[in-house]
Amino acid sequence: MKINKGKTNEEIIEQYHARLKARKEKPVEEPLEQKVQEGESGLVIAFDKQIYLTQDFENNTWIAARDHTVNDLCVHDGDLYDAYGKTICKTLKFIDGITKIRKKDVEALCSHDGKLYDASGTKIYETLINIKVADRWPVGDITALCSHNGELYSTEGGNIRKTLEIESDLFRRRQAIIYSLCSHNGELYEAAERQIICSLKDETMVERDERVYTLCSHNGRLLDAGAYEGIYDTLDNRVISPSTGAITAMCSVGPDIVRKIKGYLRDTMTMPLRRHK
Repeated sequence: MKINKGKTNEEIIEQYHARLKARKEKPVEEPLEQKVQEGESGLVIAFDKQIYLTQDFENNTWIAARDHTVNDLCVHDGDLYDAYGKTICKTLKFIDGITKIRKKDVEALCSHDGKLYDASGTKIYETLINIKVADRWPVGDITALCSHNGELYSTEGGNIRKTLEIESDLFRRRQAIIYSLCSHNGELYEAAERQIICSLKDETMVERDERVYTLCSHNGRLLDAGAYEGIYDTLDNRVISPSTGAITAMCSVGPDIVRKIKGYLRDTMTMPLRRHK
């Protein structure tokens, strides 16, 4: 993957809009989204503050820039959301896309049973109606959320719990902080520091050289990425994309979201330069 390094958000956005303007004024043989094919899914990736779409693991389409690290990405009810700093945002809404602002950083998002949830500090909220559904004080801050086999799971530090149970007993306890949970092919996986563990079997699948930030089930494969370079096919333990730079979040998106991204990019060609604060 090719990403812009050493440039500010403003420089990247200005460069991007200049490129779109040039393409609009001078037609080219291939359309803007030449790597985004109709009917195909995609993977949305956050490189720190920058959000991209890829479909072939070689070329990226830039989507948005944020003022803080993007901690999570999530598809809910046909919309793509991202969490950065204390903010939850509809990614593809160029103006007035901010959905909620919390008092503490939002570390995780999750669509579960028709509802969107977010984790901020020790609290978990049903996002769109702004109701607190759980509080892990004084145990620790929530670091991950995941919908798996009809249950919403959450982690605080090295603990995994079924979030919505009234008496939420520990499901698993780790010595390391769990940064990500992922439901894949009927199994629940966790990223505990450098290890990726199958939770139900309590089996370590692989170990990376640096911290694992994000897991994602995409097109039948479990993917992992983090402070190391590259996106890995976790269970085959091989690099499928030799990216440069840390990846902080990933989200698999279907053809409908890919089409929305295409429309969003077309719409922003003629809109004044503006980004979410």
